[in-house]
Amino acid sequence: MLLPPAQNSSVGSALLGQLGNMGALGSLATLATGNLGLKNPADMYVALLTSRTVEDAMIRRFNLMQEYRKKRMSDTRTALERRTTVSAGTKDGLIHLSVEDHDPARAAELANGYVEEFRKLTASLAITEAARRRLFFEQQLQQAKESLTAAENALSETQRSTEVLKSRVGRRDRVATL
Repeated sequence: MLLPPAQNSSVGSALLGQLGNMGALGSLATLATGNLGLKNPADMYVALLTSRTVEDAMIRRFNLMQEYRKKRMSDTRTALERRTTVSAGTKDGLIHLSVEDHDPARAAELANGYVEEFRKLTASLAITEAARRRLFFEQQLQQAKESLTAAENALSETQRSTEVLKSRVGRRDRVATL
């Protein structure tokens, strides 16, 4: 059993940010009840646990193509999905994960592997979110620098052409010295 991360965590924000690139999906509530058919936030984490990214990492990590005697990754993924059950608890809010295997120790390793691969994926999403934020702030800083440079240039040009600022500054200096 897993306790899903808090709803306001950076992972949820990162996932929404990734999905937000496909259109204006709105808040997590809109996402959960609308377009993806998710009933609660735990469903999003169930979807991440059963994602192709996590399953492919499990297949590579545990060499499941050889274990299941499959030649294609898609066939191995299907075999792994048949042996794995992931669901969100309706009353407790926990995520229930079970893996069946002929060896109980291996089943436990696979279940723990799912959790570790899920953590890697969520960490990757958090890093992606931080990178996106940094890029946004760098772009905002660059735009502010360009605007400041343009304003300084316009001020200098106005000063050269009208000499209004020079005379006013000069008057202030005279007033201050009198």
